[in-house]
Amino acid sequence: MESESKDKKQEIFPLLLPLYVITTRDSFAFDLIEKVTILKMNGREVKKTEYFFDPRALPSNFKAFQDKFPDFRVGVTTYTNFFSHEELSAIEERCFETESKFFNNHFLPMTG
Repeated sequence: MESESKDKKQEIFPLLLPLYVITTRDSFAFDLIEKVTILKMNGREVKKTEYFFDPRALPSNFKAFQDKFPDFRVGVTTYTNFFSHEELSAIEERCFETESKFFNNHFLPMTG
């Protein structure tokens, strides 16, 4: 029973936290290697793309980070089809509601 619950959680959210942290802006000045993985989440396929430096063309300061990222991970991961159009629309609507409340002084100072 508990195993089924864990499997269901893994299916709904198969990502490890924390996600990834960008440690250098050099990430965007290099041709990167892409690793694509297709995940099954909430009944749909999600494309996860992770980006890595080419070990033959590293930024000059990468040695300072190499012990933390021995696989040459850049720190950028993208997800395609993570949210449905309906989910994104609902998130956007909630953002508009929060913004409207802010402009109408609904929140305490420094909290909205």
